[in-house]
Amino acid sequence: WEARHVGALFGGWFVITTEDKQLRQLMNTRVSSGLLPEPYARSSYPELKRAEEESRRLGRSVTSDAFEGRVANELVVSTVTPITIPDAPNAILGFAVTLKDITAWLRETNLKEGDFAAIADGSRRVIARSHDNEDFILAHLPDWYIAFSEGRNSGVSVGPPVQGGAPRLFAMQRLDVAPGWTLAVSRPLPPPLSVAYRSAWPALAGLFAFLLSSGIGALVLDRSRARSEAVEATAAVIERERLLAEVREADTRKARLIAVLAHDLRTPLIAMLDVVALLRREKDETARHLLLTRIEDDGKGMLQLADDVLELARLGSGEARLRPAPFALHEVLNQVADTVRPQAERNGTVVDVQVEDIPALEGDVMALRRVLLNFATNAVKATQGGRIQISATHDDADSDGHTITCAVADTGCGIAEEDLPRLFRDFGMLERDGQTADGTGLGLAICRRLATAMGGEVGVESALGEGSRFWLRLKLPQAKTTDPVSVDTQKATTNTLAGMRVLVAEDHPVIRQVTCESLVSIGMLPTAAEDGEIAVAIAEASEFDLILMDLQMPRLDGDKAALRIRGGSGPSARARIICVTASPPPGIALKPEDFGFDACIRKPLDIGRLANFLQGTSLSASNPMPTDEFDTETLKQLRDIDGGRLLLRTLKAFSADIEATRIELTVLIARHELVAAGRMVHKLVGLSDTLGAWNLSAELRRFENVIGEGDIEMLNAGLKSVDALMTRTKTLVDRLVHDESNQLKNNQGSATKN
Repeated sequence: WEARHVGALFGGWFVITTEDKQLRQLMNTRVSSGLLPEPYARSSYPELKRAEEESRRLGRSVTSDAFEGRVANELVVSTVTPITIPDAPNAILGFAVTLKDITAWLRETNLKEGDFAAIADGSRRVIARSHDNEDFILAHLPDWYIAFSEGRNSGVSVGPPVQGGAPRLFAMQRLDVAPGWTLAVSRPLPPPLSVAYRSAWPALAGLFAFLLSSGIGALVLDRSRARSEAVEATAAVIERERLLAEVREADTRKARLIAVLAHDLRTPLIAMLDVVALLRREKDETARHLLLTRIEDDGKGMLQLADDVLELARLGSGEARLRPAPFALHEVLNQVADTVRPQAERNGTVVDVQVEDIPALEGDVMALRRVLLNFATNAVKATQGGRIQISATHDDADSDGHTITCAVADTGCGIAEEDLPRLFRDFGMLERDGQTADGTGLGLAICRRLATAMGGEVGVESALGEGSRFWLRLKLPQAKTTDPVSVDTQKATTNTLAGMRVLVAEDHPVIRQVTCESLVSIGMLPTAAEDGEIAVAIAEASEFDLILMDLQMPRLDGDKAALRIRGGSGPSARARIICVTASPPPGIALKPEDFGFDACIRKPLDIGRLANFLQGTSLSASNPMPTDEFDTETLKQLRDIDGGRLLLRTLKAFSADIEATRIELTVLIARHELVAAGRMVHKLVGLSDTLGAWNLSAELRRFENVIGEGDIEMLNAGLKSVDALMTRTKTLVDRLVHDESNQLKNNQGSATKN
């Protein structure tokens, strides 16, 4: 680009040639690299050869005589100078211009009427003329002029008329930059000067000075002044060629990116359109829900691809912002192991952690964990019935910090040697058993860029059939505190649960929506089912890491659904299933495994306790019961999910549910339809817990027990008490709706102004 820019200013172009057995052009800024001419003999261009030999002899730039350009296909001259390029013997840099360009510059000198100027090359041929150049191009100088100029560097003489008219004064001057080049100017000879013509030289000297300071002298003829510029331009050209090679490689990667995106986006889009067509014809509700789940899964896959591409672009543009903080390395490794262990155990693979005694360090924990989690996730995919070891070793320490190596080694299928160099490239997908590996191939590329941002490096050691070892090596400073350092609980929780596939079985639409959006906010991938039958069908068709199961649901209760999933042969038969219910029965609370559950927890769902359970902490069925009307922390958590919109919708639904329950419950109790009344109360208990309406939740639970006993007198007394509390709670909820609505409007107004 630099060479083209300089050439554009001078009206010419650069050429770099090298000569071995034949002359070969390495660069020609007049054409693209793919259109360079084939090698040719230098003897085909004697004018150029003479100039190059003279340039080497004199040690400076020399301008050639005119010759027919191989690429330009017209008459050109070239200023040449030797240059040194590795692996390119006898390299020459040339700057070429056409005779037409020289003539154009000559004509821009605005000569007076009757004056003309011409340039002759070393072969005494006219190569440019200010007038009628086409009639004189490459014409030899007249004999009288040759005789006059022989042996002179400058001079003035009277010559014959040109195309009729009076005799003319001719002045000439040799040009040192080109062998034998001559600049000649002429004007009609006035009668008084017809005798003492030599006194005309001072008058013509001004015309010479004007010509030599004009575009010809500055742009074409004064090559010695441009020699250093040519050398600098050569270096710039070489650097630009290197950058161009990188650009071409980037273009290739871009083309590959487009191809991969087109394939990985088009395939699920086609599948989604097919499923939509099936949905139009399908009448069975369970089958329709399964089809919707397929659409949801494809959409999540496309979203993950888009997120990966955006992350790669962010890291590639240098926007990686590290947030160093003190941490304990063994905690990070254990969290990674806990995250992948459920899936590994389903594959019959053991995951263990081995960490040397390493002091507390300071670094970006999230970036470190993301790299190791990617390594570990890939290891789980590649290993069936083997072992995965996540380790950290202390390599070195000095005043700048500690050099550590974190590695994930597996006994899986391994990687072929020829595939290793491209593993950490963008879209470095491998072929295994004739099938393309899962994923876009962006994960390891992101790991490489994260490692570089942290000042480290990544690598892999592997052999086909013998397993793999992916490692991250970096230097981190020791944490300033000597106390044991724990990773931030909230961030650790988010990372532990992020990416997990969760089936949420909940019949109450508001609780189902709140639960799903809460899970999405921390990076989990929820799929919703509105009753037990649909939950079983989805679990038998798709693989989930976790199933959150409500207990009382239409068509099939949660405990029966859990046992059917456990007893089936679907991909989620070994998933962890947690009972999430408003009122856990004693049997399920004490022995959840007898009912197909791994644990039982009371609503509302606590994400922190859920994360602790997934990391091995026991999960009790009972939550602490606050005594306030509303738990402000629960409201804040819901508000933080999306700025308050979800909370506002949930509060409005809660108000409507309270009013509907008050009306229908009175009718059901009067008709003695106690089963339906119990279910209605149970639903409101769940929503009360979700919003932290503890007083109403406790009163509804007591009334649910009264409904179960069936005593009419106690039912009437309990109904009166719970109705009064529902009325009071609804008034409070309506006030909260008003306040939240105003706050949301104020926030939107502030955002618009900003």
